[in-house]
Amino acid sequence: MMDQKVTCALPDPVNIPSTPDKQDFVTMQVKILFNHSIEVTSSEYKFYNCAATVRKSENTPCIACVTSEWQCQWNAQDHTCSDRDDAVDGAHMVKAQQAYSCPQFENPEPHLIPVGHRIPISFQGKNLDIYKDHKFKIGTELMKHTEEEFTFNEGSKFNFKGYKFAYDKEQEVNVSFHIKDGDTEKKIDSTLTGESDRLTHWS
Repeated sequence: MMDQKVTCALPDPVNIPSTPDKQDFVTMQVKILFNHSIEVTSSEYKFYNCAATVRKSENTPCIACVTSEWQCQWNAQDHTCSDRDDAVDGAHMVKAQQAYSCPQFENPEPHLIPVGHRIPISFQGKNLDIYKDHKFKIGTELMKHTEEEFTFNEGSKFNFKGYKFAYDKEQEVNVSFHIKDGDTEKKIDSTLTGESDRLTHWS
């Protein structure tokens, strides 16, 4: 105790429970005891895990990382989310609250894709300089275990030759495309999402 303040050591990491699925922190109750038996005060504390932030949105790992409340940063080279470190810098680093700097794919065309027909899909990419000359793969649950490579067109545009979707279980179904770096098999942020009811409607 110093200057009317009580300073406590953090719990040993082995005593902190694992981060639950779809969550990037775990809550623990911390107590201050007098003579190991009398409770003086207690409060709940959150212990966060930057690496777990991507669980919240697996198709947009960079955005999920840097928009978390924990001030995490994204390494686009090795596809990892870690604690803020101002000493680490470079074109491959995306700092906290800078989601606009995340490598990502967006703005698909056309807006309607008929089920049962293969038609080309184009979309835009941005902040992709560090992936120059890399191949990319696109897929979705409706493509089952299939992932197809797509090509660089011009400027920031990309082309995917399309996929012949087959789905008749429900009138509507959400569609969310993921995109992977062909060299590492790691996901790069994709906001290519929509829903289908005989036609796939992009949002």
